[in-house]
Amino acid sequence: MYSTSDDPGIYSLVSHIGAWLNAKDIFPVYQGFMFFSIFLATCAALFGLNKLFQSRPGNIGFKWMSIFIVSLLGLFVCIKSDVYAFYYVGLCMVPLLYYSFTTTDSPQYGLIVGSLFIMNIAEYCRSQSGLIAMLFLFLGVLILSKYRASKKALIVVLVVLSFYAFKKYVKYKSQVAIEWLTVHEKKFDINENTHHPYWHSIYIGLGFVKNKYGIEYRDSVAIDEVAKVNKTCLYGSDEYESIIRNKYMGLLKDDPIFFIQSYGAKGGIILAMVLFLTFPVWWYRIFVWRESAVFGITASYASLSALLVYPRINYLMPVIVLCVFYSVIVINRRNFNRNLRKS
Repeated sequence: MYSTSDDPGIYSLVSHIGAWLNAKDIFPVYQGFMFFSIFLATCAALFGLNKLFQSRPGNIGFKWMSIFIVSLLGLFVCIKSDVYAFYYVGLCMVPLLYYSFTTTDSPQYGLIVGSLFIMNIAEYCRSQSGLIAMLFLFLGVLILSKYRASKKALIVVLVVLSFYAFKKYVKYKSQVAIEWLTVHEKKFDINENTHHPYWHSIYIGLGFVKNKYGIEYRDSVAIDEVAKVNKTCLYGSDEYESIIRNKYMGLLKDDPIFFIQSYGAKGGIILAMVLFLTFPVWWYRIFVWRESAVFGITASYASLSALLVYPRINYLMPVIVLCVFYSVIVINRRNFNRNLRKS
């Protein structure tokens, strides 16, 4: 299903590329663009890690194991090749940014501007994907960096302005995507595919646990529920969202235990995954509060989609990426400090 509310940029970009290549089908162009973006992002992540390992040499075996794990993660994202991969693309700038924040006393503006460009492209292609990476940048500047207050303020303003400008550009380009898809894609419905079904997703997400209400993680569940009120209501419209929101709030009022069960189960899955991916960190009792605060807050925000909707791999991807980078960075710091003490 195409969604120009969530993915305006990807369809705008591939529409231009498709027109340039005189492509009759959007899918091969879309796939090629995805693979190319993931490959470049993985290279950026590996370059950042290599810079970090050079500045803080630790265990050579751990270095190559980390490079292998991140490469494997990139391959996994490439195999999935879904638009959610842009969560990964935006977050691949994390190692480079962390290296910059913790090894230099003055901002590397070229790196920061370049990172913001990549993050905004990710946001442009998939809503929220770049925003998570920007949150890391924002928190990293405030908590991790040793920059002067005036320089921190300048970078924060730069982040906010770039995000605002790209959002304006996305709003304009989404119309370009709609026009191209309307002409070239028979499956595209301008009424159905240009609105983000926020409450729709949250409502069917309650079906993560078995329940007496018949709620399951299927679009038809919410659609049928809305049809009971208004059979002619368009999917994703304001009226549609209002009806399903009222149904959600009514259930919350009547049966709060059901909500505790549903969100508790999803939260448990997320927590178990985080503990597994960061196992070496807490096993060796490594605690660095600055890194833990920045990665923890960013990962908490990144997990909201999985918690509110459904803990499937697409929604969990940004949390997975952050946990992997956090574990690699923190363990390498531990190894580096141990080598310093030995010398």
